[in-house]
Amino acid sequence: MSFSDIDTEAIFDSLFAEAKDVAGDAWDEIRSFVKIEFKGLAKQIKEIGKAVARGEIKQRTARALLKMARNNLISTLAATTTLVFAAAEKIINAALKAIKELVNGALGFVLI
Repeated sequence: MSFSDIDTEAIFDSLFAEAKDVAGDAWDEIRSFVKIEFKGLAKQIKEIGKAVARGEIKQRTARALLKMARNNLISTLAATTTLVFAAAEKIINAALKAIKELVNGALGFVLI
C-alpha cells in the first residue's frame, strides 16, 4: 500500500478512536473540539505525505510540519481545558456564594 492509497477519513478515524480511548472521563468535554481539530490534522498529514511523495519536501521538513501541527493541536486542547476550568470555577463560585452568609454567620468569621 502506498501513501496515496490512505484515505484522509481513515487517518481521522484512527486518530479519533485512539483519542477517545485515552481521554477517559474528559472525553465528553473535549469531544467536539477534538473532532474538528483531528479532521484538520488528518488533512495536514495527507498533504504532508503527498508533498513528500511528489518530492516537494524532504522527510525532515515533513517531520517539522507534523511537529508544528501537533503543537498547534496541543495548544487548542489546552485552551479547551482552560474553558472547562473557567466554567467549573464559575459553577463553584456561584455555589459558594449561595452558602456564604449561612456558613460565615454560623462560624462567626469569614471563611467563604
